Formats: sequence, C-alpha cells, structure tokens
Amino acid sequence: SFTPTAAKKAALYASSSAATAQAAGGIYLPPFADQRYFRPEALPTKAPVVFIGTGRHRRMPEDRLRMVARLRSEGIRVVTWGYRWPRHPDARAPLSGVGLSRAYGQAHLALDLTRTDTNIGCRIFQAPMCGTPVITRRRPDVQALFTEDEEALYYDDDDELVSKVQEYLRTPHRLEQIGQRARARCL
Repeated sequence: SFTPTAAKKAALYASSSAATAQAAGGIYLPPFADQRYFRPEALPTKAPVVFIGTGRHRRMPEDRLRMVARLRSEGIRVVTWGYRWPRHPDARAPLSGVGLSRAYGQAHLALDLTRTDTNIGCRIFQAPMCGTPVITRRRPDVQALFTEDEEALYYDDDDELVSKVQEYLRTPHRLEQIGQRARARCL
C-alpha cells in the first residue's frame, strides 16, 4: 500500500494510480495488455457477460456480489471467474494463461466492477485487446482513455449498469464494433 514515506525512500516511485503517482512525485504506469497474449480469436461465444476477478474484494466486500446478483435477477447471464464468489452454476475458479484471454474473447461484454475511487484495473485493457468491450464506472481516469459508447461503456449506478447491459446485449453487432475500436485504442 502507498505511503508518502515509502515513496521518499525510493530513488524511483511508480504507481498504477495516477493520483498516487502525482501525490508521491512519481511516475504513472497504467496497467496494460500484451498484444501477443491478449488477442482476438475465432471462438464461439460461451457467455454474454463475464467478470474476471475476486468476488468479495477487500475494498468492496459486497458491491460486486450485489451488482452481479442484480444483473442475474434481471435475466442476464454473468459468468464470474475468480475467488470468493458465492456458489452459483456460473461461478468458476480463477483462471490464468490462455484461459484468461479466451474467457474474455468468448463473451459479448466484460464487466469492470469497481468504485469511482479505485485504480484502473488490467481488465480495462485485457478484454478490449481480445475484442470484447468493457463496461465500467464512469470516472475521469478511464474516460480520458476511452470514448464513451465508442470504445467503452460507462455507468454511474446499478440501475444504469443493468439498463446499459440489457440495451447493448440486444445489439451484439454494436458491441463487436465497440470492441474493435477499443482494441485499436489499446494498440
């Protein structure tokens, strides 16, 4: 975790948080996705929506569980991959390697379930590099990278998350176009 004292002791301090890097007088190094690893493949769709990450995360212990449960209650199939998810037919074990890129590539849409004050996560880049668009909280750091409704989808609250996911799943060709533009932006 960040402390100003630790940053002062370092000859060079880098962070994946723009705010932390600025506060420490350090370098901002956003997450990325290697194009040799995260790339589109001609794979069949296995899930309309996917979330890859911890369910009951220490910084948001119930938020992700609540949002996925809400999407599912609205009839949206969400496959989760990661630790600390409640038992559910679509809750799967964590994955890595080629399984990670294929899980993104076999979905129409990837969720980035976070808060407005969290750092940019790697899934913001990994999913689009596989050709799958991301829906994430509307926040300045991500909005500076991806144009809304052109390269990424944004939401402010649970209701908007549900309505946008429903809207875009009805038009998979739009999601495919957004995924292609998001990949181009990442590259």
